[in-house]
Amino acid sequence: MNKFELMKQVVEALLQQHRIDAAVHIETDEGILSVNPHQVFSSASLIKVPILLTAFNEVEKGRLHLEEEVKGGILVDGAGVLSALSSNSSFTWQDILTLMMIVSDNSATNWIIERLGMETINRLIESLGLEQTCLNRKMMDFQAIEKGINNVTSAYDMVQLLKVLKNKQRWAKESFIIMDQIMTKQQFTLLTAELEEESYSKVSYGSKSGSLLGIQHDCAYFYHENKYVHAAILTANLPNQLIGKQLIGEIGMAIKRYII
Repeated sequence: MNKFELMKQVVEALLQQHRIDAAVHIETDEGILSVNPHQVFSSASLIKVPILLTAFNEVEKGRLHLEEEVKGGILVDGAGVLSALSSNSSFTWQDILTLMMIVSDNSATNWIIERLGMETINRLIESLGLEQTCLNRKMMDFQAIEKGINNVTSAYDMVQLLKVLKNKQRWAKESFIIMDQIMTKQQFTLLTAELEEESYSKVSYGSKSGSLLGIQHDCAYFYHENKYVHAAILTANLPNQLIGKQLIGEIGMAIKRYII
């Protein structure tokens, strides 16, 4: 049995063992492992990946300047640090995008949504042919939440977004480097946690996680020598958060064993 088939066997066994509402889509240079890839989930903070891509798409069109100073905006609660900082703090759009991704800052996310426009973000998603992903509201918009309006995505769509991010031919060199650096600094990791703890310097990786009550998601890319993995694991209706974290972490370990 080759390493890809072994990883596939392990992941399928983990899904059987945990028996939770979950979707997995993993693409490698040797094959694809897919379980419920097009099932629609509340995206939680995974929606911040297409927002990041849209921002850099606008940078390359000259409509957004990373070094431009941000005047600030409405602060919201939840993940992030902006709401805890002084009101006279100064940031650039690159700072805001970094905070949106690495600490999942909700205020930063809303500021960049306002700057880009929700329609612009959804146009980029649609241009990529992603049918299960849509930005329908800002972060912490409780009025929208009460009406059942939510941001959504799927495991398949998230992997395609990662592949776009890692496509060197699509981006200017500087944009590609900055996005990759942002993705590697994610502070809340599940799929890549095993690599970080053991300091595998030869494996390059980046990720974005997301969580809400009853939801744990993570998506990540791994590159090592001539092998690559793009992966997304989405879970919902969890009886407790630990179960979702455990499943995603164990799948991350299986990916590590495959790629090294």
